[in-house]
Amino acid sequence: MKKAYLCLIALAITFTACKKGVDDFPDTPNTGIIPGGTANAPYQPFSAGAKWVYHATAGVGDFVTEDTRTTVLNGKSKKIDGQVFYEGTTTSAAGIVSGYVGYNNGIYTRTIDNAEMGLNTLQPLYNDSKNIGESYLQTFSYVSEGQTVNARFNVELLEKGISKTVRGKVYNDVVHTRIKTEVGFDNNWVSYSANDVYLAKGIGIIYTTTSAFDMEIDKMELVSYTPGK
Repeated sequence: MKKAYLCLIALAITFTACKKGVDDFPDTPNTGIIPGGTANAPYQPFSAGAKWVYHATAGVGDFVTEDTRTTVLNGKSKKIDGQVFYEGTTTSAAGIVSGYVGYNNGIYTRTIDNAEMGLNTLQPLYNDSKNIGESYLQTFSYVSEGQTVNARFNVELLEKGISKTVRGKVYNDVVHTRIKTEVGFDNNWVSYSANDVYLAKGIGIIYTTTSAFDMEIDKMELVSYTPGK
């Protein structure tokens, strides 16, 4: 249980996960044709070639490392559970990983893939139907030490329409959510980790932090954004 839960904690807010690569989502072939066109969502562009460069720090205390993470959408898409998602890659010192982002039924999501845990799910980042202080819950399950564990994402909208300064640049019309990963124990939900996510209108993610046991273990700050075609 501990090993699998720590792997959940370590998930960064880009496409990175504990396993490189992305699942093929059986019976859902990726034709490279974007169903319905490339319409951008208000807080997440989907156009081919859209590029985000982040300055990242990871670790605690004397064991903090710095890195550059670059995410690029490649123009491919597929349907997952009947919903449209767009493919991208994130390049960092750890290598290259692939993943998908989407906006369906008012919910911004990304894919999480971890074969060791039997985890292949969609993580919500922001539900635009919620008011400040309201939460959106999405359940999922994974495998730990041979047992299925029930878990959920608890996404609370903390702020909306704010300004946020990141590395000296001011972004307007920003939403701020907190995503807690909660595990079911004895009819209770327990959380030791959270992602704080800031999304700017027309740009996407500009700032994120990941915390575990009340300690920040990962931070990403947008350095530059280049719109796609």
